[in-house]
Amino acid sequence: MAEAVFQSQVVAPGVTAHVLPTDRFRTTVVRCQLVAALRRSTVAALGLLPYVLRRGTRRLPGMRAMSHRLDSLYGAGLHVDVSKVGEMQILGFQIEVVSGRILGGPSVLRQGLGLLWDVLLRPARGRRTALREDWVEQEREQMRRFVAGLANDKAAYALRRCMASMCALEPFGLYEYGSPRALARLGPEGLAEAHLRAVRGLPIHVHAVGDVEPAVFFRQVGEAFRVGRRPVLAPRLAHSRGAPRSPRQVLEERDVAQAQLCMGYRTGRPRGEADHVALGFANGVLGVFPHSKLFQNVRERAALAYSASSSVDRVKGVAFVHCGIAHGTHRAAQRIAQRQVEDLARGRVTRHEMESTREGLLQALHAVEDDPAQLIELDFQRLLTGHDGPLARTLDGIQRVTREDLRRVVGRWRLDTVYLLTRPAGAGEASA
Repeated sequence: MAEAVFQSQVVAPGVTAHVLPTDRFRTTVVRCQLVAALRRSTVAALGLLPYVLRRGTRRLPGMRAMSHRLDSLYGAGLHVDVSKVGEMQILGFQIEVVSGRILGGPSVLRQGLGLLWDVLLRPARGRRTALREDWVEQEREQMRRFVAGLANDKAAYALRRCMASMCALEPFGLYEYGSPRALARLGPEGLAEAHLRAVRGLPIHVHAVGDVEPAVFFRQVGEAFRVGRRPVLAPRLAHSRGAPRSPRQVLEERDVAQAQLCMGYRTGRPRGEADHVALGFANGVLGVFPHSKLFQNVRERAALAYSASSSVDRVKGVAFVHCGIAHGTHRAAQRIAQRQVEDLARGRVTRHEMESTREGLLQALHAVEDDPAQLIELDFQRLLTGHDGPLARTLDGIQRVTREDLRRVVGRWRLDTVYLLTRPAGAGEASA
């Protein structure tokens, strides 16, 4: 466990490099993440940007040239993504190369880093300083279809709609890719401006796990960002709001085969490391594992749900209970689901639930040690929450969680929003 400690150094204004040197893996993973505040005015542009940038660079102007270059680096992998943590939008750029220990030298990592910097900092251009118009149009249309098609996954759609209804006046309610309407307004010039603002002014974290020399890596990252960076202010943590006196009731009617019930809770943000760990543990007891309260009581014993689970965002201070249920059973399902949260708030947790959750969480964290990308993600999440530290500290915290800890953190939960997606009254049994 002591090995899983990153060495960190600020290498340019707002740019921090983190290195975990190890010879345990056959590849080296480098992940660069830009941290933006979720804003309605910028969310669509930043959500689309990584997918346009990955299309090509000034030296490799196209997907075919990019593919050939990756093949020449012994099958290196390049990946981009966008995610949401609390009220922060995260733009991820990642490259994975064969370890220099296997190839007999660090040149592949150096070349892989060069490609990663080119993708992020030196994109292919169209007219004047704009990004290539054809790439922007193609990626914009693909993203628009993706966002519009999210309604086809009814469980994920219901959870997003519950979030949006509960946090309609808060940045957390925004989807990390923006809306189809906002995407339709994006052009190559505006996206180029968003790119320039991002690489010059957003906080950036660059992680590396594998056969990496820290001093060399710190210098390489610093050199990549040595020009054009401005003083950077990190996005503020999400404001933690209180729940209304009476939970909001949101009904959406669609022609669906299965109803979806979502319940959104305000949890408050963790008050220190112990609360941070206990809140994750409580989520495990509630709805992550087959032994969890929701699965056992709503699905198995009451037979009211096809699926029953929970999730928590500790940065924002919210939790969600989700159940896929038969039409007309939402009141009973909600009543039983609420009872599970109330039992947690009173410390009514069996020994089996405690120890099975503890074992499940420890196994999941131990598995992280065998995956460089997950090691990076765990460290990055801890940096964002302000609870950064070695993996061993989290493992020790899980070992120490008690029923009283669960009672303390879940006792602060307040039901904010109840969202139901169901078919219109009077609709027949057959539906899409």
